[in-house]
Amino acid sequence: MDENGDDLGMKLLFLENRVAMARLLFPKEAQVAMHIAKVDDTKEFPLTTNCGSFPGHRIAFSNLNEAPFIIEDAHHKRITALLKTVEFGRRFFPRCSKALDKIVDDKDLSIWRILEMILTIRSGN
Repeated sequence: MDENGDDLGMKLLFLENRVAMARLLFPKEAQVAMHIAKVDDTKEFPLTTNCGSFPGHRIAFSNLNEAPFIIEDAHHKRITALLKTVEFGRRFFPRCSKALDKIVDDKDLSIWRILEMILTIRSGN
């Protein structure tokens, strides 16, 4: 598969976000899937950085398209571990995966819609 760094960077960002969402909505299930996939053995892709002028504060990257994303071996390992996490989640926790798919696939997500979906998921409906 011939993917450039930007495509892999977007894939990594998508997987990081999906797994993070799973950790928030389904913490126990996500922990099991992450343990099986050995995600803890890889380094998390930094979505924020420390802001030097404001100690203790973190700022998000504003534009990932400003410079090309350079894929390193650690990124490949992280992508593989996150892909395994999603795969194990789909296999062992299909209800949770379907709920995540529904959130991820929704093209018109507002914060209120996300909160409504989370409350529905948590109530078991």
